[in-house]
Amino acid sequence: MQVKLNSSAEEVVVRKTVARPTGKIKGVSGRERKIFTNTTKEVLRWRIDESPSGPEFGQMASDKWWELESWAWEQRRKIQEAYERNLEEGLVGGNPVVVSDKTQKLYGDHPHYDRTAKVGEFSGVIAGARQRLIKHTVEPSENSDVNEIAEVRSTEEIAEGLRLAGLDLINAMAQRKEETRITAFSKEELLELYKAERLIFYILTRGVGVKQREYEQETRSEVEASYRELTKDGTGRILRLKKKIGDILNSKKR
Repeated sequence: MQVKLNSSAEEVVVRKTVARPTGKIKGVSGRERKIFTNTTKEVLRWRIDESPSGPEFGQMASDKWWELESWAWEQRRKIQEAYERNLEEGLVGGNPVVVSDKTQKLYGDHPHYDRTAKVGEFSGVIAGARQRLIKHTVEPSENSDVNEIAEVRSTEEIAEGLRLAGLDLINAMAQRKEETRITAFSKEELLELYKAERLIFYILTRGVGVKQREYEQETRSEVEASYRELTKDGTGRILRLKKKIGDILNSKKR
C-alpha cells in the first residue's frame, strides 16, 4: 500500500497494487495457467486537514489506518512549520512542493529542501513565496506639542496621503518583477489592503453619512480618467498589462 500527497499537497492519496488476470497459457504439462498483471489502483483519498473516512478506511486494520493518519498529520505539521518559518523570514504566500522525480533538479539548492523526504512527501520548500510589504513604524517625538501638531492634518493633506499610498502600492508591485499584476500580492496582503480601504470607506459612509451612490455618480468620470492617466505610461502600466512586471518595466513605453 502506497500513501502520497497529491501535487498540490491538499489531499492524501492511498493506492495499492493488485494482481488482475489478463489471460491464460498452457503449461508444459498441458494444464492452463492464468496470467496476472500487477496494476495500481486508488483506494482512498481525503483532505490533509481532515480525518479520513469511508468504507475503505473502515475496513482497514487499526494499526494500518493509524499509520496512514499519523503520516498525513506529520506532513501537515511540516507544511505549517514551513509557512511559519517563511513568515519569520518576511515571506508570504506560495505553495508547498511535493517530492517528485524532478524536485531534486528544481529545488535541490533551496536552503529548506529536505533531502530525506521521499516521493509523495513534502519537500520542505514553499514555491512562489513573496516578500511581504514592509511595515514602516513612525516613532513618536518626545515633544508632545510636536506630536499633536503632526497628528492634525487638513482633509486636503489626508486625501493627498491616500493618493500617495496608491502610488506606494504600485511601487511595491514593481519590485516583484517575476510576478504579474494578478500574482504580485498574496491573498494575505490583499486582505490587509482591502481592510484598510474598507475602514476609510466606512468612516465616510457609516460615520460621516456620505451617500455612496450619490458620490459615485458625481466622481466616477473624474476618478476613471485619473486611473486611465495613471496606467497609461511609466510604472502604472503594470496595472493594465498581463506580462511579467519585469518585462513590462524593461520594455519601451507604449
